[in-house]
Amino acid sequence: MSVSRPFCCALFFICLLSMKSCREESLLLRMEAEEPLSLDDLSSEMYPGNPGEIGWKEEADPDRVSQCVALLRRIGPWPARLRKWLRSSVSAEASLALKVSQLTTARCSGADHADVLKTASSWLEKNTQVVGVLLPSSGEGSGGFSASVLAGVRTALAESGDTGAVRLRIRDTRGTQEGMMEALADLVFREGVTLLAGGLPESEAEQLSLWSRRLRLPLLLMNRHERFLADNPYVFQLYPGARDLTEALAAVAHQRGFRNIAVLHPQRDSTELTVKAFIRSCQRLGIRISQTLSYLPGDFASMNQAVASVSRTLPAQRPGEYRRLLDQARHKAEAVGQELDHERVLLSPDPLVDAVFLPDHFRSVRYFIKLFRYHGLTHFPLIGTQEWRSGELIEPWDPFLKDSFFSDFVGSYQPLLEKFRQEEAAASGGAENFVEPARAAHIDLSLIGYRACQIALELLKNPFLKREDMFHKLLRMQEDNDLFHVRSFHKDRKSRWPSYVFGLDQRQLFLIRKS
Repeated sequence: MSVSRPFCCALFFICLLSMKSCREESLLLRMEAEEPLSLDDLSSEMYPGNPGEIGWKEEADPDRVSQCVALLRRIGPWPARLRKWLRSSVSAEASLALKVSQLTTARCSGADHADVLKTASSWLEKNTQVVGVLLPSSGEGSGGFSASVLAGVRTALAESGDTGAVRLRIRDTRGTQEGMMEALADLVFREGVTLLAGGLPESEAEQLSLWSRRLRLPLLLMNRHERFLADNPYVFQLYPGARDLTEALAAVAHQRGFRNIAVLHPQRDSTELTVKAFIRSCQRLGIRISQTLSYLPGDFASMNQAVASVSRTLPAQRPGEYRRLLDQARHKAEAVGQELDHERVLLSPDPLVDAVFLPDHFRSVRYFIKLFRYHGLTHFPLIGTQEWRSGELIEPWDPFLKDSFFSDFVGSYQPLLEKFRQEEAAASGGAENFVEPARAAHIDLSLIGYRACQIALELLKNPFLKREDMFHKLLRMQEDNDLFHVRSFHKDRKSRWPSYVFGLDQRQLFLIRKS
């Protein structure tokens, strides 16, 4: 019988974790960052007294521990990378061997792999009702983001009232790999966490998703990148995704009778997922994506080429018509004794699509409208995303936008500003549809923290829920509060978010669809 490397990593953590019982604390949440846990502190926390003895004579004789070491070495390699961060004055391998010797009924000389597997399984089922939240509160350039997430966490705690036995432990990663690993060690060894939440920076998301699998710890990942979900059933992405927004857009497009849509998108990685999701959403409803064109943001040549292709004003698209138009222009020029200006010879627009999907910034949308007009289109439906949401999109009003629409996962900003402690901005009025970018970012991140806390409290309120059953519980979880009335996650472990589709008319937004 062989044991995989991930299982050995999990066994390593789980057995060491069990050496320290969970301390009863009345404080539900440590909101302020603590001094980082040093490795010496970690050693004394786990092994009080003389770490050179660690109670072997009282709990197990050295021969038995040596036999366990030999057994564990036969099972598989050790996670040296993590031991670098967690090593104490006592050998981690010997410590694990001691734990196995305590938990197995037979002496290690008579134990086999099945005994070790059984021991590990008992700890994999343990639910400590402790949630660990990792945020770069003091990291360079990220403290404001963390403060917004914590504003959402505070709100959820205040609304929940009595959290029962569920405890939250927040740790500052300092925005570094070393800080993140020390915070993770603290949460695993000292607090005995059952659930993790974090991964706001991409570098931390990478490490947390890796260790959530090795430790078999469910992770609420606050990151937009989908690659962290691959081959890891323990990661649940808690971040607004493109699927819900694009499905709502496709539904409105289908309702309006659109059969063919062109896609114009900027050449940047953050837009790629949105474009793919929109194409899939349209195809499911039988809407054909006739063109998919990319452009360099701010580059006139590439943007103009994309608009000309959609408008079908390129000579190569309609060569016969262009030659006839060119001949007519040449004859007129000769008649008045002028040279022919080829750049002034333009085909009239003849688009074969019903609308254009344009997932770009609202300022780019304004510029594209000018290009469409240059190519002869005075009105054409455009479809956008949350990047459109700004008062500058509709002020001053442009009639070109009359039949255009976009989606967002936020409805009215007014109640959210009040909920997440932005009372001054809410009281000033005018926050129903638009707020400045900094406040919009605060709302977005606060919603993530709010949902993370709500989901964690709901998941762990049952002390008899085994860790191995949390995966299925998360997939079935239904939220029911004043902000979310949805099933929390899709089957692929991406979070569900409400979607709002807004139309544009006479300097105002109006709600077309909510789902």
